[in-house]
Amino acid sequence: MEIDFEQVFRNMLVAARDRLDAQGPRARDYFRKVLEQQKDVLARLARDRVSGALSDEDLRMELEAVRADVAAALEGLETIAREAVDGAWNAAVGVLLEAVKAAL
Repeated sequence: MEIDFEQVFRNMLVAARDRLDAQGPRARDYFRKVLEQQKDVLARLARDRVSGALSDEDLRMELEAVRADVAAALEGLETIAREAVDGAWNAAVGVLLEAVKAAL
């Protein structure tokens, strides 16, 4: 039996997409949590700039410090992304192996 690889490949892409889509909410929720943790700091910085307690340059420097904190916290997203890609790969390869098995 022959394998219609174009169809198998399309099925592989669908399987991978489904796995990646399933991880989307997890990544979005993680980012929201990280941003929520900075909410009070960001609000304070905005108020301080508007009140004149911070200059534009001070605000930029403070925001860079917050960015560094957020970047460190977002390293967890790398783990989520790796897991998502690994799951997508496994799903796609599973489709391929099933097609090969069916063709044998």
